[in-house]
Order: sequence, then structure tokens, then C-alpha cells
Amino acid sequence: MQESQVWARRASLSATLTLLSALSVSLLGCGSRVPPPQNFSDDPARIHSAFTERREAVQTLSGELALEVWEGDERVKARQLFAAAPPHQLRIDTLSPFEQPISTLITTQERVAMHDVQQGRFRVGEASAEHVGRLSRLKLDPSALSLALSGQPPLIKTEGGEVRWDEERGLYRLTLKDLGNALADTQVIFVRPGDFTPVEVLLYRGDRLEVRLLLADYTDDEPKLPQRMRFELPQESIRIELKLKDYALNPDLPSEAFEIKAPPGLTPEPI
Repeated sequence: MQESQVWARRASLSATLTLLSALSVSLLGCGSRVPPPQNFSDDPARIHSAFTERREAVQTLSGELALEVWEGDERVKARQLFAAAPPHQLRIDTLSPFEQPISTLITTQERVAMHDVQQGRFRVGEASAEHVGRLSRLKLDPSALSLALSGQPPLIKTEGGEVRWDEERGLYRLTLKDLGNALADTQVIFVRPGDFTPVEVLLYRGDRLEVRLLLADYTDDEPKLPQRMRFELPQESIRIELKLKDYALNPDLPSEAFEIKAPPGLTPEPI
């Protein structure tokens, strides 16, 4: 083959590859942007209304959780039974491989308490995010923890906020601000179009991300409940993954379910 023909073929091949590359980039660019739905509105009232309906539909919840806690490279697995009566009451019993409780954590509007059977300790203190964090590794206000485990996003405000459409994810983005709030200064919630189901909740203190909550694998029936949740605490390198294995919606939970006392001979300790 003559040299001129070789160069001609190379030039043709180069042009073809350049065209295919440009077309690929163009297609990828188009695919990564999701236009807003036709009924898009930046009125936050619609999203808050959906959250209110969810809170009213989920009065109580109980069930079983498969738990994985990652702290750096270390992982701990456990099986838990829980009962939640939002916004404040929560009970979590961690079980041994022999189905015996090895710890019981309860939260109410007034206090947080834990009976650690293995360590032989009973600790109790005022309801606060700091106390919950010392006992469960998850530094969240008791009401926020109870809401999250019942499939409801904890909110720093129940009205207002800024709504935008996230073209990269095809989701609504609701931003709430309340400086000095016990839960966070700024909260960002991503919700699905249509039913406004939350899929991610971000909590900031100043510019620092303190908690990321991911919710996935929702049930088909209303009210939809997330069967998988992940709490991430970037500042502490902690990740907590929860899988809802079984549950009862709106069971009758007596107030006694959220009360524990120190066993005889065990002196309560402050958290």
C-alpha cells in the first residue's frame, strides 16, 4: 500500500474516532441531566404536606433490625428489636446470638437510659443528642432518632425552606435553615418526584456536614417505609447500616415499653 494511502486511512480512522468520542460525550452529557417534571413547583408546602401525611400515618412502629456499625475499618454486626412511638419514644433491644438481650436502650422526651447486661451497668441521663451518642454511637436528638427509625425524616422546620430541582439526580432538593437549632443549622432533604418520598437527609452545623441519612428500598404499600437505612457521621468516620427485616405498623405500644429500671443491686450511673 502506498504511503499516501496509509496516511489517508489513518486520517479517516482518526476522524471517525473523534466523531464517536464527541458523540459519546454528548450522549453521556444528555443522560446525566434529568429535566424537572411538568408539574414542578418551588413551593415547599407540597413537600411539607407529604411529610405531615407520613407522620400521621406512622404513629408507632416495631420490628427487627439487622445492624452493621463501621468505625474506621472495624465492623460490628448485631440483631436488634425496636419499638418507636415518634416523636420521642424509642426502645432498642440488642440480642445475643442466643436471642437474649445484651443491652436495652430507651429514649423518652425527658430521659435516655441504657441497661448494659454484659458490662453490668445502668446509665441514665437527660434526653439529648450527646447522651444518645455516648450510648449508641449515633449523635442524634432522641426525637430525631425515633422519627428516623420509623421512616420519617427528622426536620429542623416543618414549613418554609427553598426548593430546587436537582438535574443530576432527578430529585427535589429542599433546604431548611434554623440557626441555633438543636438538630442542625442547615438541613438538605432530597425527595423523589411524585410522592415526595425522602431518599437522603443532610444535617450541617455551620459548613460542616455532621450527619448523612440515606433511605432506600421502600415498601410498595402506603405508607411507604424504608427497609434500608444508612447513617453516616463523617467527622467520626462512623457508618451505621440498618436493614428492616420485619415490622408491625401502628401496633399498640404501652407506655411501659419505654420504661426500664436498674435491676436490684445495680446502682444507676449518670451518662
